[in-house]
Amino acid sequence: MESWIREYEEFYRKTADKILFDISYSRWNPSQKFLDGFCRILFSRLYRKYKELEMTQEYEFTGEILLAEIEDRVLAFTVGGGATTSESSCTHAIGWELGRLLDAHKLSQEPFNFRLLVVGYKNDGKQPSPEKTIDSRLILK
Repeated sequence: MESWIREYEEFYRKTADKILFDISYSRWNPSQKFLDGFCRILFSRLYRKYKELEMTQEYEFTGEILLAEIEDRVLAFTVGGGATTSESSCTHAIGWELGRLLDAHKLSQEPFNFRLLVVGYKNDGKQPSPEKTIDSRLILK
């Protein structure tokens, strides 16, 4: 994992009011069928959580990191944060990258590392504000 991604993760863990999702697998090698089901269920849970946050505003901001990689090759990646006023804007990048992961895993069914971290911030001025927005399409090989 790149050092700046690790720094984001540490920042999110230190400053967040709550960790909403924290999923990590090392050298994971699920079948394509299992991975497809996993991604569908995970996205469904993310969707429901963001829909709930959109309505309740319990956590007004979130920070997210999704990374799937095989050694130095990135299969899926997004990092960012934003307001929970719109479920669709919060889940779009993660959904897109889960789709990329499924496509990449079809081509190369090697074990990969997977990490998803989603944190919540209450409305007290502590909002995630990454210094830059990364378009994962620029770094995928």
